[in-house]
Amino acid sequence: MRARIARTVATELVSHIRDGLRENVIRQTESMERLRSEDMAEVVSFIVHEILVQAGGQTR
Repeated sequence: MRARIARTVATELVSHIRDGLRENVIRQTESMERLRSEDMAEVVSFIVHEILVQAGGQTR
């Protein structure tokens, strides 16, 4: 069984929502690991490689 790790993306989005909701979001995500833009770019690069490069190299 795979362990799940709670993560959230580091973003300024929280600063654009109303006050009551902002505190709830901050409280719910404060213990989560923050993913940086570099982390997201690495994931996208991996997916593109796996789907396009690896699949393109397969023969029927």
